[in-house]
Amino acid sequence: MKTLSYILKAALGISLIAYMIHSDKLNLNTISSIKDKYYLLILVTLILITAIMTTYYRWKLLLSGQGIHFKDKELFSIFYIGIFFSSILPGVVSGDIIKSSYIMKKASDKKTPALMTVILDRVIGLMGLMIICCVGFIINIDIVNKHNALKTLAIIMGLSLIFLLIFAIIGLSRRIGQTKIFNYTINHLPFSNLSRSLYEAFHIYRGKVSTLFYSLLISIFNHALNISAFFIITKALGFDILDIKSYLFIVPTGMLTSAIPITPAGIGVGQAAFLKLFEWSTGVTTTIGADAATIWQALCLFIYMFGVYFYITYQRTLKE
Repeated sequence: MKTLSYILKAALGISLIAYMIHSDKLNLNTISSIKDKYYLLILVTLILITAIMTTYYRWKLLLSGQGIHFKDKELFSIFYIGIFFSSILPGVVSGDIIKSSYIMKKASDKKTPALMTVILDRVIGLMGLMIICCVGFIINIDIVNKHNALKTLAIIMGLSLIFLLIFAIIGLSRRIGQTKIFNYTINHLPFSNLSRSLYEAFHIYRGKVSTLFYSLLISIFNHALNISAFFIITKALGFDILDIKSYLFIVPTGMLTSAIPITPAGIGVGQAAFLKLFEWSTGVTTTIGADAATIWQALCLFIYMFGVYFYITYQRTLKE
């Protein structure tokens, strides 16, 4: 059943790409022109690799906060296997499930804290993305006010960020954790024992707030790298209508939409999202969003495919 679901989602992604090409919403000639700017492709690739390395360091920092330490070679292999599977399976968290299973086996005496680092790494990454996106919506309020869809997205993004901040305050507060209401609520949640364990694992960071703060800064820097890479791609394609401040909400929103588990690696969905975001922002019909998203995805998949090597070599070490 899972195989059939994956095939159907992959077919949907391919169908969306085919439709966009047929309806002139995706310009293959524009995309192919990027080969003449190969030096910019190399620059973008290096930026994306740097972004991956900062993400790895963020996770390592969170593990250290739980007192979990691994050799860099082993930990990086597990990390890269995770992003590899996230790239080929629908849903950005799919690779996290595999990464969690590996890390929990290796940290058998700290399974729940190890799981918490994977979840928290994703949440902090999301929070960093939302902070940049909210800033982008605010400084581009003139564009946002012209489109009801963008207004709705801005409200959802703002409320989601507030929710995450409240979650962090509750998780780090000793006083709230001791109240009857909190304990009654957490004891009546589904999987209450796991919920309690995850709360306690997160609460460990109460004495290491600096770890969370640095992780958030790393996340913001990581997303700034991704935004810069996308900006360079559009410039390489000859697009110069928007300045980089508009990309502060375009790229994060497009990335979040691509992460919806509809197609592998957001293929098709990402193109459609960036197409509309750029059209809304410029007020003109343009394929630049879809064209740039295609190049972006191709470069990311190229980098992520090295995960095959890490997967094979890591499986060998497990058998030894």
